[in-house]
Amino acid sequence: MKKLLTIWLVLIMIFSITACGKTIKTEDGEISMEDGKVEIQTDDGSTTIEDGKLTIENEDGSSVFEASETGVDLPDGFPEDLVPIIKDSIVLMASAASAVDDKEFWITVATKTEVADTVDFYKEVMKDAEAKSVMSIEGMDMISGSKEGVYITISIMPSEEEDYKATISFSTARDE
Repeated sequence: MKKLLTIWLVLIMIFSITACGKTIKTEDGEISMEDGKVEIQTDDGSTTIEDGKLTIENEDGSSVFEASETGVDLPDGFPEDLVPIIKDSIVLMASAASAVDDKEFWITVATKTEVADTVDFYKEVMKDAEAKSVMSIEGMDMISGSKEGVYITISIMPSEEEDYKATISFSTARDE
C-alpha cells in the first residue's frame, strides 16, 4: 500500500510540475518539464520526450524512437535507396541509433499491398544482395542479406490492423 501511495504522489507531482513548467534538481542531474516536453539531464547524457518522440543522447551516440498509428517520418539517413518502402504504406514506428559514423535503423510499416505481393516486391529488392537468406516460418517471411555494405533484414507477416494487409519490419546496420 505504501508503494502504491508513493507512486501516486510522484505521478501527481510530475503532472502538476509539467503543467507549470518546472525543473526538479536531483542528485544525478535535473528533470525539466514544460509544454508537453520532458527532458532528463544527467552527467551521462540526456533523454528528451517531445511530440511522441523519445531521444536519448550519451557519450556512445544517440537513439531516437518515434511511433504513431497515424504515421511517422522515416529517420534521416534511412537507406531508402537500398530498402524502399512499398507503395500504399504507412510507417508506424521508426527508430535510429547512431554511434560515431554508423547508423542502425528499425522500422515497422503497415501496407495495403497483399502479403504475397509484398514478399515478391522485397524478394526483387534483395535479389542482388550478398549472403542472401530467404525463409518462411508459420506465416512470416524473412529476407536478409547485405547490399552496399549495409546488412538488411526484412520480415513480412499478415497485418493485425483492419485497414492493412501486411506488416513489414526492417532492420539495417553497417557490415563490420
